[in-house]
Amino acid sequence: MEVATAPVIPAALPAPNQPQANTVAVYSREEADREKEQKEQRDRDHQRLNFTPAADPYLNVQTEFDTREEAEEAFMGMLRETNVTPDWTWETTMRIIISHPLYRALKTLSERRSAFERYIDEKRKEAADIRKAKYDEDRVVLRTLFTDPQHGVNSRTRYRKAASTLENNEVFKAIDDHDRQAIFREFVEGLQEREKEIIRETRKDNVTKFERILQRLTAEELLTIETTWAAVQELYKAQPEYRADRKLQAMEPIDFLLTFEHHIEDLVTKYRQGRDEKQRARHRQERIKRDKFRAFLLELAANDTVHARTHWLELFPAIHDDERYIQLLNQPGADPLELFGDVIIQIIDEFRPARRAVEDIVKASNIPISLTTTLEEFKKSVSAVSEGKFTTVKPTIIRLVYEECMDRAANADREERRRAERRTRKRMEALRSALKHLSVVVTVDTEWEQIRDTVAKEYPEFDELEECQKVEVYQKFMARLKERAEKRSRVAPRSEFEDDDDEGSLRGGAADEFLERKRKRSSKHERDRGDKEYRSTADKARRSHRRPRNDRSRSPSPGEHSRDKRQVSILDPS
Repeated sequence: MEVATAPVIPAALPAPNQPQANTVAVYSREEADREKEQKEQRDRDHQRLNFTPAADPYLNVQTEFDTREEAEEAFMGMLRETNVTPDWTWETTMRIIISHPLYRALKTLSERRSAFERYIDEKRKEAADIRKAKYDEDRVVLRTLFTDPQHGVNSRTRYRKAASTLENNEVFKAIDDHDRQAIFREFVEGLQEREKEIIRETRKDNVTKFERILQRLTAEELLTIETTWAAVQELYKAQPEYRADRKLQAMEPIDFLLTFEHHIEDLVTKYRQGRDEKQRARHRQERIKRDKFRAFLLELAANDTVHARTHWLELFPAIHDDERYIQLLNQPGADPLELFGDVIIQIIDEFRPARRAVEDIVKASNIPISLTTTLEEFKKSVSAVSEGKFTTVKPTIIRLVYEECMDRAANADREERRRAERRTRKRMEALRSALKHLSVVVTVDTEWEQIRDTVAKEYPEFDELEECQKVEVYQKFMARLKERAEKRSRVAPRSEFEDDDDEGSLRGGAADEFLERKRKRSSKHERDRGDKEYRSTADKARRSHRRPRNDRSRSPSPGEHSRDKRQVSILDPS
């Protein structure tokens, strides 16, 4: 129980009867502070003596609820009753409401925090809605005010100028400055956007008008893809539509240029499309012509006019007047010869299995084939050993196989003749070398009849040569001897030792000795050259005898080689 204390009377007050003429009581700072504290203490004592306890406002408040929703609604009602604003934090709010009974309506701290956050969100939304509604009202009022022509607000007006113009307007001053700036900025941006839209529409109309002028000039063939910009400028400026339209004349030069470029691009695109279409049509016609010629060749193949061994030079006289061949000339793509090659390859692919089957029978049965074998004999031989397996084979295939076999036989016979000729030439060369080493001396006056028996006796290996071949070797040998004799019998050049006349000539043993030495050197030189020629000929003969017999000594002529190669490639591409 608090006990009231008696008030304290300050002792520093002056006596009432003390004279105060022309004097002022001055208190020190400490005395003033002490007097203030005493006064405050008297006031507190007075309040304690007169205190009467008030009734408890939360005495009958319900703190228990059946559902969580009811408890949450009561908690949020407590927040509204406490006037919690959206800028309050949870810590600040909790210090205020923690002593309220409804603080415990929600049992956990997380539920209270969650309810508080929802309450704050609702309050913020309500405040935003109120502010938005007020902002909308202010915007309508200010837009009406800005639209008034007497205020002179346009798309280039600054806010500072508009604010100085409307500073005495009560409606303008009643609105928040931040909102005024935002509404003014929005109003000016709207004016600028409308002006841009008008400019865009005007530009679009001008471009459309200019495009119509260009299209008309194109239709009149005054404007093509090769027309320059300088020429187009002179053309469209002379048109009546351009001269009568001020808006069109005011269009930017870059817009004129861009419109012209787009128009030229369209013309180029149409030109290319037309060109491509014509090219596709031409290619289609060329392909149709090639297909007709191919079908013509297949017709010839069906009636055996064209087969696997047909050559172009053989077919050309029969087709050079045909319309399908003439149409194919002088056009790009595959020419008639290439198409003929394609058809021949197709025929060979169809011909190869039947040919292989016939050749297998010929090889397995060892049917003799020579250059004298006729086609009828070949057919009979194949039919006799095939036991009726080739009754469905075309006669053309049998004929082609026969021709191929005959070609191989001809090639083999031609190769055998070449080998025989090569062996004969080698024997003739060996005989010419052997004539140098006969037991009898052969001179330029020796006849063939004189040495015939000696050659036959000493070299019997040359009896296989015919008489005419031996005579040919002898004649070549004698021609060589005569050539050497002529070289040896040539008169030596004049020298200081030659005796042209009796006067002034040198005589005695010196001249004779010089001439003798010269004759010895000449004879020695001839012997050395003869030995070298003999050794060279003998080495060649030995090397030729060592060479394999199946080597060719002579390459076939270009015509024979190309003809054989072409026939082999047609009959057997593999």
